[in-house]
Amino acid sequence: SGVGAVLRYLARMAATGENGLEGDTAMASGEIDSWVEFATNSLGGGTVDDIPVAMVQPALEALDAALAEKTFLVGDRLSLADIAVACAASPYESAISGVSLKRWYMTCMADPAFSAAA
Repeated sequence: SGVGAVLRYLARMAATGENGLEGDTAMASGEIDSWVEFATNSLGGGTVDDIPVAMVQPALEALDAALAEKTFLVGDRLSLADIAVACAASPYESAISGVSLKRWYMTCMADPAFSAAA
């Protein structure tokens, strides 16, 4: 998608050693691409703020379940997947109710990169 392509381009431009946002392996990169598509297709990519919460609630519940046993969506540090999904979920912040999803969202928002962008 257009949003996903822009995000991947920016991640490649910002990549520096271990701070790369696209994953350390081909498998991780594939997972990240899947989450970027999830952000666009299931949450509206954060670009449409008039999608009713009821339409994204199943996606938020799936996200909560996916985060039940991990801190970040892919790997053990913030990645492009987290950035894309957190930004796409931000219009629905008031509907974020799952424990795992809420913990992850707050972790993302507390990251200095998110604070600088806010």
